Amino acid sequence: MSKKFDWRMVLLFIALLCVTVGCASNVKGASSDKVIVKAEKRAEKVKAKKSYYGALRVKGTYLTDQKGKKVVLKGISTHGLQWFPEYVNEKTFRDLHDTFHMNLVRLALYTDENGYCSGGDKKELEKVIDRGVKAATKHQMYVIIDWHVLHDLTPKKYEKQAKSFFKKMAKKYRKNPHVIYEICNEPNGGTGWEEIRSYAKKIIPVIHKYNKNAVVLVGTPNWSQELLDAAKNPLPKTGKYKNVMYTLHFYATTHRDELRTKLKQAHEQKLPVFVSEFGICDASGNGSIDKQQANQWMTLLNQYKISYANWSLCNKDEAASFLKPSCKKLYGFKTSNLSTSGKWLTKVLTGSGKVTAKTKTNTDIIASKKADAHLLVKAKVTGEWESNGKQFLQYSLSLRNDGSKDIKDWQVKLSFKTKVKIVNHWNGNAQVNGKTITLTPVDYNRTAASGSSIEDIGLIICYEKRP
Repeated sequence: MSKKFDWRMVLLFIALLCVTVGCASNVKGASSDKVIVKAEKRAEKVKAKKSYYGALRVKGTYLTDQKGKKVVLKGISTHGLQWFPEYVNEKTFRDLHDTFHMNLVRLALYTDENGYCSGGDKKELEKVIDRGVKAATKHQMYVIIDWHVLHDLTPKKYEKQAKSFFKKMAKKYRKNPHVIYEICNEPNGGTGWEEIRSYAKKIIPVIHKYNKNAVVLVGTPNWSQELLDAAKNPLPKTGKYKNVMYTLHFYATTHRDELRTKLKQAHEQKLPVFVSEFGICDASGNGSIDKQQANQWMTLLNQYKISYANWSLCNKDEAASFLKPSCKKLYGFKTSNLSTSGKWLTKVLTGSGKVTAKTKTNTDIIASKKADAHLLVKAKVTGEWESNGKQFLQYSLSLRNDGSKDIKDWQVKLSFKTKVKIVNHWNGNAQVNGKTITLTPVDYNRTAASGSSIEDIGLIICYEKRP
């Protein structure tokens, strides 16, 4: 069970409206509400099949437990952690396990695209990974730390950074049997197997130095589709390179019989395969969905006892997403919140396309009354987690102008019982002064037109947790 959150730490939200920035002191009669917390009573957990098997090994073609019994992991991959970090939290992972019967989450750490090696905040990204590892461990799930090579084409581009990163991760989680390491997501752009193999021979020993039995996943050429290239010259199966598997990625609308034939041939050649990413749409992550082809893939994966992770845990407006774009929840998902892909995956994992487990939902809405200028402020707690003795809260806010005139240069003040720090914010500027955070607009949402709303103002804060 998750720890109960101390809601007394949050005092109130005060919405202050002013015609020009900095004149909040001129506002009269600004009103406020206390925090209102709404939550459904949590039902008993759905009894799922055994999900945790202890430390894993690779034996022949298969992933196994320490006794050599075949193990199949089934779950989901996050989208890029730099874009959707909010889904990496304890309550989301709890629901993935308890409600959707998943025992695997893949943490997609992009190297390029403002990711870990190209301008992203390394410390914050590492914190997200740590949050994911801890949440997965708590709920008896396995977790893949994925070095998400994509637009960088070859893993050699950031080889130095990969060595440093995996050294840090392997050392930190050396005693955690829940962790699996994926060292290059999808090499592409003409990157051949020998180049990937050379890279893998340098990275795997870095990991195995701290955990000699850690399972390591190695990508294959052409967006992890050319298994047969790896089968012709695999890494050694003993010593520094034991417990290695090779990844296959497919998207059902695009990849059909030809790629399934390659998988069959690789299996016949005793290549251990792990499907660390797949979708039931086309290879772009969007477009049409082909359930028939997806079901053929599942039949083959089940036949060969191959583990898999579906792309992706987010509400991005694309076919591959687990959630609909309209879903703003981080947990407590209902059937109506799931995309077509999400419903299909739920049926595959639970035998039903419906969400039947009633879990605690995050409908915690903090609503202020209308101020004199008819600005209605609503906020929702969309995430909460603990890390290093600190409590973190994520809010999603919306502003609605119910008045007859447009409102320019709005201002919202949030007051707390204790001093807080701003971790991140978006779709608005944010400044903190002790126990108060002031939100002001950015260029594109300076005006709240009469009768309209400004949505998706985001804020993540933290404070020292009381003992």
